[in-house]
Amino acid sequence: MANGNCGIINFRKSQSSSKDHIIFTINIGVLYGSLVEDSDCRLTKADVWDAHLRERIGLILADRHDKWWEITPETNAGLMFSQNIDVACERAADYVNKHLTIETIVDLWESGKSPGLTDHQRIKYLSVVKNKIKSNSPP
Repeated sequence: MANGNCGIINFRKSQSSSKDHIIFTINIGVLYGSLVEDSDCRLTKADVWDAHLRERIGLILADRHDKWWEITPETNAGLMFSQNIDVACERAADYVNKHLTIETIVDLWESGKSPGLTDHQRIKYLSVVKNKIKSNSPP
């Protein structure tokens, strides 16, 4: 958490997973405190699906495609984590930290990009933030 905003890094298990074959990805999100409308959605209990910015890890890695990992009884989990997951988590943390300020998200939304949101949501949230900035309320 920083600046009243919350970064989320979430490991998501696939519905196709079984006891002996786990398939998972990493979801990333940032929730902007000033845009939280639902009093039941507190920053400390937020889920990636509550976030105002959402991205899958694969889309911020070098090859830019959806990335899922698989763990089976034959998987060397230590090696997989040291060679893949550590790097992915570091990239996810960098992405979250980069987007924790309201100024960064305003720039992103003004560029027309809105990872994880519809264009309608992007325009709505951008309007709310700009109105708060104009009225000198904390965004």
